[in-house]
Amino acid sequence: QPMTVQTMSRLRWALLVVLTTASTAELDEPSMNGPYPPWPPGNPGAPLPSFKPVHRGRSFTVYGDPITTRYSEVFWTAQPPVALPADFVAEYKGKVVSFTGFEVDIIRKLPNGTDVSVPSFEHYNHHYCATIRGAEAKMTYVGARTHLDGVQRRAIEVHPPMWEPRSLPTDQNPNSTVPTAQNFWQGNGNEHRKSFKFLPKGFGQMVHSPEEFILQPMLINTKNPDGSGTRGGPLPKSSMAPPGANYSGLMECPCTTRTEKVITGYTTRASGSCDAHHRVTTAEECFDAAAALVSPLVANVTVSSPTSPPGCFLMAHGDGNSYEVHFNTDTQSTAECGAAAGTSVRSMGWDQSVVFVALDLDEGTGNATITIKGPADVWLGVGFGATAMADLPYTIIVDGGTGAVSERKLGNHDPGTPLPSTVTVVSNTVGPQPSALTAVMRNHWGAAGRKSNASNYQDCAAHCDSDCDCVAWTFDPERFSTPYNLADAVCYLRTSNMDASGKHRGFTDEGWHDGMWSGAKVLGSQLRTVVLQRALAGASPQYFTFDARATGVPFIAAAGTTPTLSYHGQSRGSGAVMLVEAGAPVCLCRGNETGGTINGLTWANNCMPYPATTIARDKNPSCDITTYGGGMICCHHGIHLLDKDQEVPAPTDTVQMKFRFYYEDPDPAATRSAFFMFREVEVAHGEYDVPQCAEGTPASECVHTIVGHFQLKDAMHECHDRSDVWCAPSRPAYPQSDKVQLLHISPHCHGPACISMELINADTNETICKGLPVFGEDSDPMNEAGYLIGIPPCIWGSAEEGLLPPPVLSMETNLTAIKKCNSTYYHYGVMAHWQMRGAWADGPPDLSETIMAA
Repeated sequence: QPMTVQTMSRLRWALLVVLTTASTAELDEPSMNGPYPPWPPGNPGAPLPSFKPVHRGRSFTVYGDPITTRYSEVFWTAQPPVALPADFVAEYKGKVVSFTGFEVDIIRKLPNGTDVSVPSFEHYNHHYCATIRGAEAKMTYVGARTHLDGVQRRAIEVHPPMWEPRSLPTDQNPNSTVPTAQNFWQGNGNEHRKSFKFLPKGFGQMVHSPEEFILQPMLINTKNPDGSGTRGGPLPKSSMAPPGANYSGLMECPCTTRTEKVITGYTTRASGSCDAHHRVTTAEECFDAAAALVSPLVANVTVSSPTSPPGCFLMAHGDGNSYEVHFNTDTQSTAECGAAAGTSVRSMGWDQSVVFVALDLDEGTGNATITIKGPADVWLGVGFGATAMADLPYTIIVDGGTGAVSERKLGNHDPGTPLPSTVTVVSNTVGPQPSALTAVMRNHWGAAGRKSNASNYQDCAAHCDSDCDCVAWTFDPERFSTPYNLADAVCYLRTSNMDASGKHRGFTDEGWHDGMWSGAKVLGSQLRTVVLQRALAGASPQYFTFDARATGVPFIAAAGTTPTLSYHGQSRGSGAVMLVEAGAPVCLCRGNETGGTINGLTWANNCMPYPATTIARDKNPSCDITTYGGGMICCHHGIHLLDKDQEVPAPTDTVQMKFRFYYEDPDPAATRSAFFMFREVEVAHGEYDVPQCAEGTPASECVHTIVGHFQLKDAMHECHDRSDVWCAPSRPAYPQSDKVQLLHISPHCHGPACISMELINADTNETICKGLPVFGEDSDPMNEAGYLIGIPPCIWGSAEEGLLPPPVLSMETNLTAIKKCNSTYYHYGVMAHWQMRGAWADGPPDLSETIMAA
């Protein structure tokens, strides 16, 4: 049964009496969240009694942005990047750092600047995704969370972050295995504060040239709105928390009467195909069914293609927020839904420099669609695959007088030579445009100009319109300029695209934070939009070849001062279109099972069959839209978990997430990369329900169990590139070895009913790791009764540290995962996730080659 803090403490003191090698000073050495609860003696995966749960190396602390919410409100969105400490960034510029562990807390800032930990019954940490990004990567928006995104994300969880690091196309060491980004994910639920996040000596999470921290938290405000400081608050009728429960029913994300659930007779398939009896047979039915399921639909397309699934299917755009619906009339096609080996890739992206540039690269058609927007009365130029004119790029020029489009090979600071035309002009339009371009969520680093007291970004744009000297604007909302100081909103009116040093900056992610908007004036009163199409492959080496599988396309751009091509003056810049793959085809079928949407998200029955997991076999209620009563789909950003007839209490509360990272210099001859591994017992469904045991069942028998079977290789993935945080870097090829040594396993056992999680080597019938949760006993932060406050992880390393040697498993090792929960009461949105770090057991003996290469 689960242990409490007091029980665990008694075990600790019993060990100290018996084992003279341990000392209270060592075990209780101060840390941000210490002391950590000890491991049950003899528990599989536990360290030796002599192990000291103390982090190794130097450390720094960073804070996420302040989060202000009302009672019942869900905060679940990406926060703006936070620059890492300047001295740390400078020390590791062009070098590799090895992170050895981290700690996390939710804090409230007092007026004197002191941090105070917030109890779980006031703000519940459902989970977080945290990333450290290096200089050769860029955070790229990959869309909102849906079931239709196909291959556009690298994340392997069902509800992944909306932003992912992607390697810049200018990365000088693309073949290095030293990562340019890492995620920090172990023990990321409400167990986050008392779960020891640690890697043994000789291993670390390595990052080349670390620069910034990015956080996407999911917090639920459960603070009693009556101001008493006690537990409580209104609950929706669907809450499953029993009367008098010492935990909030909101933490389980109940679907309320505010939840919009649409039931239809259609379902989606991300693999296989619709059989003949369930295939949509007309374009009209296809388009109508899609319109009821997804929004916005930007195109209805009828095709006859042997390479697309027959019948009706959906394609997500690279922005993750819009869709196309296709009807394929080729009934003989054998193509299947979802991504498959050999499937063509379509990627999209855009960037705003002195002109707007968007790319849609489609391997299926072999075409690149290029959109260029800028002032209509001057020439516009975009050079691809370049960061400066010295790169002599292939360039597209749009004439400001006639709108004629031409191609040329630029020279070094000269117009170069014209090239024969290979582009087709799809459209070339000129229309009225407000003098300030549509606002973008970016910073603009131009000359400071003057400040305005605008209260919103629309007013800021209007002030720029009316100011003859203003060429661009940035609206910076009321914000915390430091973790201690609240700054007023301000509107910056820029007088130039150049910064104080004379360098062109323009739109940039640097210095951006949540709520900041920028825009730039169009030099004329009209905006030209040109849509072009040409083959992906260049006609000759003089032309640029577009690659739909690239991470991005760097470009230079200019808007001239005259209608025809001439010297551009200061109106020039550069950028990078970061490419995101559009979704693989997701089939829309007539269903035996009911389909539909919840809060606008298309329902997909992604409960896997046995033996992968037992939840579909056992007909778990979470697997059917008609019986789905609570969980993450009903718990999105900004939602209030109260019924429509319940007024949302007015008081707000502000908290922040606080991270402390521990790091050291890697030993080029010894330090190995601790890579990401992950598996859910509920396999790709992300959560499940715990039905209440039958009335009259003895309490000791009210135990709900799910089981999953997999092989070790199913918990690992090959890297797309070195910015991929969800994979196992390998050299010279993946997999680097057939054997993996396990270093750290954090069981993520969400909810108040967790009993245990167990991972078994099915080939030997030996338990590798057993997670036993620790529950709190009072109302103090990190010891809250009714809440799971920590799960001691399974960790291995060296005898010197007091650790058992890492288990070494082959990629084909068969594993069984078992999760048990107390089913005295019903529970929604329960999770059973194995968050792991491992290292290759064989192959190159060190990382010296890749560290030096980076």
